Amino acid sequence: MPGHEENKEETAYHEAGHAVIGCVLERYPLSVSIIADGRGAVGKTEFEQDAPQGGFRHFDQSEAKKKYIRTRVLIEVAGTIAHDIKFPGRTHDEGDAYDDHWAKRLVTEGVHFEDDRDAYLASARQEAEGLLKENWPLVEIVAAALLERRELGRAELLRLLAM
Repeated sequence: MPGHEENKEETAYHEAGHAVIGCVLERYPLSVSIIADGRGAVGKTEFEQDAPQGGFRHFDQSEAKKKYIRTRVLIEVAGTIAHDIKFPGRTHDEGDAYDDHWAKRLVTEGVHFEDDRDAYLASARQEAEGLLKENWPLVEIVAAALLERRELGRAELLRLLAM
């Protein structure tokens, strides 16, 4: 299929962005893969479910909650940003829209005033881009490993990144 290898490479960088930022922020992924699931997703970075769906409202307004939400938002936006760094000028796809949707949901949970949400998201994107650029060699390592093996477990990922 024409363009399939290029798409696999794009997916590898996208998922490597999620995985590397997760590791940098010490929210280590369970696994990362570029294996299509047959339902439209062509890659996935999976983390432990550490808060129930909709459970954010049960947290108080503590610093721990703020840090948790910031970490999750940074991880969500990191895939698209890594993808854009490696392939500038590309058209965003369903994977980008999915990540953006979840980042916005998290921001809604953590930022109470509507006016502040866009600023929060913009600042998170800027922070994630800075972290990705600082750690770009790690993104390259993970993307290359994904292209070779298609899937990495947590232990493999941490060994690759020497963490």
